[in-house]
Amino acid sequence: MKNDMTDVKISVIVPCHNVVGMVGECLESIVNQTIGLSHLEIILVDDASTDNTVDVLKYYEQKYSDNIMLVLCDKNGRQGTARNIGMSYATGNYISFVDSDDWIHPDMYKILAGIMMNNNCDIVQFRYKETKQLPSDYNRHIDNVDVKIYDYAKDRKKYLLDSSILNESCTTKLYSSRLIAEAGVRYAENVAYEEPLFTYPLKFYADRVAVTQAQLYYYRYNENGTMLSYMNNPSTMVQHLQVQQDVYTRMSNSGYMDEFRDEINLYFLHSFYHLLIPKLGAFFSSSFIPFTWKVVILPVFLSSPTKPYFA
Repeated sequence: MKNDMTDVKISVIVPCHNVVGMVGECLESIVNQTIGLSHLEIILVDDASTDNTVDVLKYYEQKYSDNIMLVLCDKNGRQGTARNIGMSYATGNYISFVDSDDWIHPDMYKILAGIMMNNNCDIVQFRYKETKQLPSDYNRHIDNVDVKIYDYAKDRKKYLLDSSILNESCTTKLYSSRLIAEAGVRYAENVAYEEPLFTYPLKFYADRVAVTQAQLYYYRYNENGTMLSYMNNPSTMVQHLQVQQDVYTRMSNSGYMDEFRDEINLYFLHSFYHLLIPKLGAFFSSSFIPFTWKVVILPVFLSSPTKPYFA
C-alpha cells in the first residue's frame, strides 16, 4: 500500500561541534517533523565540543529520551568521523544526515519516505536553499512534488557521467540503510572534505534513484564560516586531493573498475580539475602540495579532453 508509513524508521545522524547557538533550532526542525517523532531515531554525535553544545544536546536527549541518542566523543575527528560513529548506532531502514547548524522543512521526511516507498528507490535526492536565518516561508505547504526516477541498473554508464543526478552532498539525500550496508561505505575521517569517499561508490550499488527539485533543506550561509574559506588553505587542498585519491583507490580495488574504467577515470580527472584550476597560484606556491602532484598530475588535467564536457 502506497504511503503506508507504519514500518518507516529514519535514522537521522547529526554531527555537532561548537554549535551552542544554532543546534537548538536545528533539532526543533527535526523533532517537529510531520511524519511523526515515532518514525525517527535521532543520533546526536558531539565531536568534542569546547563550548556548551553538550548541555543543549543533553537537554534534548532527556526531553525526547525515546527518540534521541547522544554519543560523546573524547577527541575531535571532524564530521566524517562523527557521521561514521552515528552510522554504527543506526537501526532505521533509512538514513539521513543533517548538519547541526542547518534546518529541514517540516514535511521533509514525510515527503522523502513517500517517494522511497512509492518508487522502490535506494536514494532520493532533493534540493537545498542557502539562508542566513530561518526563512519566512519555512512552513510553506509543498504541493505536487515532482519526482524523476533514474534506472541506474539499466543505464549506469550514462548516469555516472551526469553529476546533476547524484552530486556528492550527503545532506540532500535520504538513503536506504540496506544500500549503505551492501556498499560498506564510510566517510573519510579527520579531513575537511569527507563526503566523496561515502557518496561516490554508492552510485555503483544503487539500482533506482529518485530526484526531486523540492527545496527541503535549509543550509545556513555563514560568510565567515570555515566551509567558505577552507579551500583557500593549502593544507585543506591537500586533504581534498588525498580523499579523491582514496576514492580512486577504492574503486580501483572494486569489482566495478573493468566495466566502468572510463567513467571512474573521468570522475577522478574532473574532481581534480575543478579544485586546481581556480587555485593555480596557491597550488604552485604551496609547500604542502607534493612536488610530484605539481609536475606530473596537473599537466594531465590541463590536457584532458574531458575539460569542455565538465566546464
